[in-house]
Amino acid sequence: MRASWRSDAGDTGLDANLALARSVLLGRVSLGAQPRDLATVLAQVAVGAPSTCALRSLQRLDEFDDPAELMVAAARIGWALRTLFNRPDATAIVRSRPRRRRRVSEDAYWRDVLRYCCQGVLQGVLDEYLLLLDEELAQPSESSAHRVGRIADTAARAIELQSLRIEVDDPESNQHPFRTRILSSRFAAAFGAAITEDAASIHPEVVRQTFNSPFWPWVLITTSVGQEGLDFHRYCHAIVHWNVPATPVELEQREGRVQRYKSHAVRRSLARSHGAEAVRHSDPWEELVRLGRDSAPTDDTGFRPEWIADGNEAVHLQRYVPVPPFSRDEQRWAAVRRARVYYRLVLGQPHPDELVEVLMENLPEQLAHELADELRLDLRPRTRVPSSSAPAMDGRQTLRAPSSGSPAG
Repeated sequence: MRASWRSDAGDTGLDANLALARSVLLGRVSLGAQPRDLATVLAQVAVGAPSTCALRSLQRLDEFDDPAELMVAAARIGWALRTLFNRPDATAIVRSRPRRRRRVSEDAYWRDVLRYCCQGVLQGVLDEYLLLLDEELAQPSESSAHRVGRIADTAARAIELQSLRIEVDDPESNQHPFRTRILSSRFAAAFGAAITEDAASIHPEVVRQTFNSPFWPWVLITTSVGQEGLDFHRYCHAIVHWNVPATPVELEQREGRVQRYKSHAVRRSLARSHGAEAVRHSDPWEELVRLGRDSAPTDDTGFRPEWIADGNEAVHLQRYVPVPPFSRDEQRWAAVRRARVYYRLVLGQPHPDELVEVLMENLPEQLAHELADELRLDLRPRTRVPSSSAPAMDGRQTLRAPSSGSPAG
């Protein structure tokens, strides 16, 4: 039976296979000899079939009330992955993977997909992705059916994103202004004005959700529109500054899009340090965070390990600034990076720009680094402790500020 979310009515190949399977179940068609690779194919289906992997990933999130809703949601995600694998660019990538046999018939693409999903550990990809989606989309007092449906719909929209239309100027056209050429791409997207090949506009939120998935696009191009208040950190830890930020505030805003809670860099750092131990646990993701918290340096900032990952194997933000050597931009970049050191010391103070200028004139940069823990603002909540100066007449407690030398947020 076709599900309600099926958008393409005419899929003759799938319909023929479903009709054949139905005929076998009804006894109208007898099965032939058992294939020699039946056990291998069944094992690959159990390990790497898209819908099967999606079902296991959803089951690991919680104990959902309705198994039927869970299976429909898994089928929704599996169907989206099927659409993805059937695209020409994805087909070329899957076909390029090495095979044990040199020759594979053209009608055996589904076997290549199964091997690709097993070799690429699709199960782990969906486990991580759907867990992050569940945390981001969680709503209080939400029914399990609505919750799993929203997760599946959001994931499917990201996976099924159409090829995007990109307009570029052709400098070889010898025309003024340059002639505009239309290119299509699934690898890169422009945030804020994304257009599909059929000229249908895509909402910026859909582009954001898609970029925050492990699927295409892998590159996001944005103006200052995407500089503030948006998250692009789920699967990205590299940023390219197309131009030099004018102020340290602008620099912090830009890089703050990928330096966030449980960012890609943080998760990769935890996986490098504790991944082998965490996979032995029934809930490896929760265990990974616990191991990172237990091994973190002693402090009470609350930023480790979800915000900060330490250690020799830590993955850090990759920052690229394409400025020519000995240029004005190179000097401006050095000045902005230096000013950020002082800006972090005065964050939250009135007239911070003026205070930054005063500190830069009177406080050497090396000394600012050394005194950072002593001078930076401590924005943590104060610790509640019983008052020792006088007996509590009505049971109330006083507030005590933490020591000035402790790290701040």
